[in-house]
Amino acid sequence: MYRWNTVLVQPLSVNINLTFSTCYAKNVTLVREGAFVKTAVIILGHGSRSRNADTAIRAVADGIKRDGEFAVVEHAFLQYVPPTPHEVIERCVGQNVDRIVIVPFFLQAGAHVTRDIPELIEKARKQHRQIDITVTDYVGAHPLMAKVVKELAKK
Repeated sequence: MYRWNTVLVQPLSVNINLTFSTCYAKNVTLVREGAFVKTAVIILGHGSRSRNADTAIRAVADGIKRDGEFAVVEHAFLQYVPPTPHEVIERCVGQNVDRIVIVPFFLQAGAHVTRDIPELIEKARKQHRQIDITVTDYVGAHPLMAKVVKELAKK
């Protein structure tokens, strides 16, 4: 048995359906076979030349950071403004993460979502084979978007 923050865990007998609040305090996620994984989340936006156009993505990233569920929360932009996805991925690698989850902050599946982001991810995977790099579906495809639109329309 191992003692981890006063929780006793027996190797190879961890119930993967359990989530310990102490895990979140340590910014790790309990995953398959009881392994603790340090996860980074990158919110990836388009970028804009317009001043302060990035405030929405920054606010989302800050909110997720405050929740403390993930070890690293960053934002990046494909065009016009820093930081670039490459810069942020390298920062995450430098923080010894085990997993990087990229969330495309796009409403539609245009060229960036269908071509540019997959190419970027493939290149990053080749450069950092030791890290599990995944990309989620784009934000606009999420079922809660209809609820968001309805809520905005009621204001």
